[in-house]
Amino acid sequence: MDFKIKFNLKNITLVLLGGFLLLGALGVFLPKSFGGGAEVQYDLERGMGYKEIGVQLERQGVIVNHGFFWLYAIVSGSYGKLQAGNYDVSPSMSVFNITRKFATGDVIKNNAVIIEGFDIKDIGAYLQEKNMFVG
Repeated sequence: MDFKIKFNLKNITLVLLGGFLLLGALGVFLPKSFGGGAEVQYDLERGMGYKEIGVQLERQGVIVNHGFFWLYAIVSGSYGKLQAGNYDVSPSMSVFNITRKFATGDVIKNNAVIIEGFDIKDIGAYLQEKNMFVG
């Protein structure tokens, strides 16, 4: 049997398109590090756009490239659903997981127990000590 591959524009385009799709999928669904990596507290401020968030996550070493974050935020429609708050993220999380966390508002939860007898100054000092209030 004679197998000949025709190197025409259609075949080259299909190979390149397949390569780009594979690269995009790897960038979105694979984490930067499989070894865990240190958790980082990320503060997503009200009014931040997906472009700024992606650049900051890349600078903090959480994701490989901000382009993958941008791409997935646009393709998934999450870019308008990202919610402000404090989040725990790490290089062991994929762009997919980080984006889903931001879109669902899975923020860090802090508990505070106000002891009977505390006055307003005691409560303020207690909340400031737990980093729940900056006075």
